[in-house]
Amino acid sequence: MRRYMLIAFLSGFLSGQSQDQDEISKVAEWKGEVEHKLQSSPDSALTFLNSIVQSSLYRNDKSLQAWVAKRKGTLFMYIGDNERAISYYLQARELYEGIKDTLGLAGVYMNFGNVAGNVVEEIQNYRTSIKLYKEVNDSTGIARNLVNIGSVYLDNGELDSAEFYFKKSYELAADMKYGQVVRSSLLNLGTVMASKGELEKGIQNLKKALKLYKESDELMGVVFGNYHLGRFMMESGFMDSCRYYITQTLNASQGSLPRIEMYSHELLYVVALELKNYEEAYRQLMVRDSIRDVLDMEGKQELFKRMKAEYDVQTQERKIEELQLSAEKDFFLKLLYLGVFVLIAALALYLYFSLKDKRRKARELLKQDRKYKASRQKLLESELENTRLEQQTLQERLKIQKKSLAEFALTFVQNDEIFNKVKSGFGNIEKKGSQSAQLKEVSGWLGKLEEQSGDREEFLRKSEQLTEGFLEDLLAQLPELTQKEVQLLLLIMLKLSYKEIAVLMGIKPASVNMKRYHLRKKLGLGKGESFEFFIREKLYG
Repeated sequence: MRRYMLIAFLSGFLSGQSQDQDEISKVAEWKGEVEHKLQSSPDSALTFLNSIVQSSLYRNDKSLQAWVAKRKGTLFMYIGDNERAISYYLQARELYEGIKDTLGLAGVYMNFGNVAGNVVEEIQNYRTSIKLYKEVNDSTGIARNLVNIGSVYLDNGELDSAEFYFKKSYELAADMKYGQVVRSSLLNLGTVMASKGELEKGIQNLKKALKLYKESDELMGVVFGNYHLGRFMMESGFMDSCRYYITQTLNASQGSLPRIEMYSHELLYVVALELKNYEEAYRQLMVRDSIRDVLDMEGKQELFKRMKAEYDVQTQERKIEELQLSAEKDFFLKLLYLGVFVLIAALALYLYFSLKDKRRKARELLKQDRKYKASRQKLLESELENTRLEQQTLQERLKIQKKSLAEFALTFVQNDEIFNKVKSGFGNIEKKGSQSAQLKEVSGWLGKLEEQSGDREEFLRKSEQLTEGFLEDLLAQLPELTQKEVQLLLLIMLKLSYKEIAVLMGIKPASVNMKRYHLRKKLGLGKGESFEFFIREKLYG
């Protein structure tokens, strides 16, 4: 089992190694293709660089991104747009700083020197580049920067400084056997020495450089080597040698470097004049002028090409920006859709759980309401039972009080009968003249009346207690009722007979019926309506 795991691990590791190697090879192939196109066709170089930008390798490789930005800067430097070149070099520097690529930074600072606007900035950038190359121990980069610094001094006429840096670059390149820098250092060193008046040393270095250029089959070096030898041979007075080297310059150039060819024909024109060969001088002059005209035309065409190239570059850049903006827009739209989806999902979940919680609370409230209603129902039933018991008690008490009042009424009737007997006894005494026995009987009746003399007051007091609330309600609605009418109504409500009412009120029974009739009219009772109906419906209805 372990063996299989080890095999699987090695297989994955080797597969990863193979994939990394393929990517490295692919990037190296791209870099070689770009360098070739930069020399031959800058427009196609930009198109190729933009195709690299669209690749997945570019998106995942900061080093490749920095290199592409640096080469785009070089491309714009070639077409003369130094501002855009600087902008791309700045991008490259930021990327190289991010990945801490010292070698890449050194190359960017050397490029900054190539597009700087003044001598101070040029030299400062080249020296910064040298410092970085020293950190990574890259002698080739140091030598190239020394050549660049020497060229700056040469262009500004500071020949001693130029010679110093060209010597240093030559010595360093010779030790490292870096042929390209050796050749360019010798060529520039020979030019500086000859310009300083050291023609013999200068020509000697130029011949060494020309030999090396021929051996390396480097056309540009051969052309410039022959041209500078011819120029300085003429200054030395060697006209034949001058004509030889200039002729070699024209043969090597063969139309590839028209400006050098124009200068070469101008030198041949001067040589012909010195040799008094006027016909040759005229011919060289005509060739020079024709080349100048062509150069003027080509200059215009070159300007047009540069403008077209710049327009193409801007178009390509605009397309890339549009693609990037479109990609960013699509990304943000997707992000927006995702955000809206998440928001809707969150809202749906919130509504779901909120509704669920509301339903739970509603169920709890319903349960509590049911409990409350059940307890309230029990309370009402209890109160109703208490009311019923209280009503029953009151009815019992009322019944007892009514019975008591009826007994009082009966007593009054009996007293009335006794009174009538007394009255009759006195009548008999007057008629018979015998008074002793009759008086004794009457005296007994009077004693009974004396014993019951307080019953009437007690009856009235209890009647008032029993009907206290009723009397208040009755008099509130019918204040015109007299005391006698109120007493009559009370006695009727006690269901006493006419005779009992008559005795209690001290009137005749016939008068009771008459007073009852008048009371019905005053109360507004219709036919068939009883006094109980009046109290139940009209007084308390």
